[in-house]
Amino acid sequence: MTAQPPPAEAQEVVAPSSACAGLLRDKRVEGDILPDVIAADGCGIGSPLLLKTILLENGTRIPLAPPVLMRCSLAAALAEWVRADVVAALVGENLRLTGLASAGGYECRSRNRVAGAVPSEHGRGNAIDISAFAVTPGPQLAIASQNASRGFFQKIRKGACARFMTVLGPGSDGFHETHMHLDLQERRGGTHFCQWHIE
Repeated sequence: MTAQPPPAEAQEVVAPSSACAGLLRDKRVEGDILPDVIAADGCGIGSPLLLKTILLENGTRIPLAPPVLMRCSLAAALAEWVRADVVAALVGENLRLTGLASAGGYECRSRNRVAGAVPSEHGRGNAIDISAFAVTPGPQLAIASQNASRGFFQKIRKGACARFMTVLGPGSDGFHETHMHLDLQERRGGTHFCQWHIE
């Protein structure tokens, strides 16, 4: 039996403050603030951001392909993780980040698409799946194949597990063998749930 993240607190869909506008104004990300997403079964996002690009401190644009619809708080956490942890990890590989391959964002569904399971954080715009990092020089670094040094993946996992409430990757539960799942699920006591086996 695979481990499951602890249950979330019951929450309502609440519109964010000016967090998205601040992210855009501070030139940390590029994207579009869209109308509220209202859906059944507890899904939805108030004033969601269609995140298109993360901007590094030197102004380098890191596009998400494809763009991802999400809450502003998730966009902020993702941007800081990329700007601080991913970029630093790549320095040791003599590589430069040029893009992120996204594998999932907002989607109103149950966890892991299992019938009867609890609602997924994807349904609240509170989760993103990433399958690979585009870099130069060389081929993209894929989560599925882990075709970079063990140290690189250990560093980005450590940073992700500190910044996000849930991190799932290969070896976690059979549903995340090709990508890493990051979310900001709120739990009692602020518990973090981090499972990703690095070969």
